[in-house]
Amino acid sequence: MRGIRVESTMTRDVYAVGPDTDLETVGALFVAQHISGAPVIDGKGRAVGMISKTDLLAPKPARGGTGGKPFYYRVRDGAIHTIGTPRDGPNTTRAVVGDVMSPFVFTVGPKAPLIDAMRLMVMDEVHRLLVVEGDRLVGMVTSMDALRALLRWAAAPAGAEPPAEAGKP
Repeated sequence: MRGIRVESTMTRDVYAVGPDTDLETVGALFVAQHISGAPVIDGKGRAVGMISKTDLLAPKPARGGTGGKPFYYRVRDGAIHTIGTPRDGPNTTRAVVGDVMSPFVFTVGPKAPLIDAMRLMVMDEVHRLLVVEGDRLVGMVTSMDALRALLRWAAAPAGAEPPAEAGKP
């Protein structure tokens, strides 16, 4: 298991949101993409927080006075693409990501051993780690990614080297 690196297991195509993305858009994104959390990034792609379904379901979160915008980002290998209208468009709700997100970001490098990433997720009780090179988001590794890699490793013939590519089937 020590031979498996984060880069061979991580999700490279990541959906992210901005602090001023409205919560209605986040909910729709989570449902449409079948995800339960996303990084919160600034306009330059730097991670500033995380948002999850738990954050969306928290009872009566504190809400700011700014209106939200109906947009999110798609980040693939560090390239940022905006989907929606971050500057135009009507505010669909007064609640925004910045009102409910966790400002803590847990990161790991792509070359880190997956076992170290798994240990960090368990110790800090988080389901996802952002994979960064410098301050650039290049992917995300989730608890499901780690379980997939563990299953592939466990299914390898006895004495065989674990698979180099332990990503999604």
